[in-house]
Amino acid sequence: VNSSYGMSFTDYVNTLRIEYAKQYLLDNSNARQSDIAAACGFPNAPSFNSIFKKATGMTPKIWLATRTEGEEQ
Repeated sequence: VNSSYGMSFTDYVNTLRIEYAKQYLLDNSNARQSDIAAACGFPNAPSFNSIFKKATGMTPKIWLATRTEGEEQ
């Protein structure tokens, strides 16, 4: 993983989890953060929130809002 993807195994797995979390958020916009974290393989909501923010530059709630604001009209 280190040589193929240029990241540690943990970072690679978290990248996959974050991509899954993005789709999960779009499909389940009313889900609680602890439920999202569990569904995506994170140990708890604070860990999920921290890793999501590090990967995307925003919290899951803000990320989702930027994706759905045009759909509400």
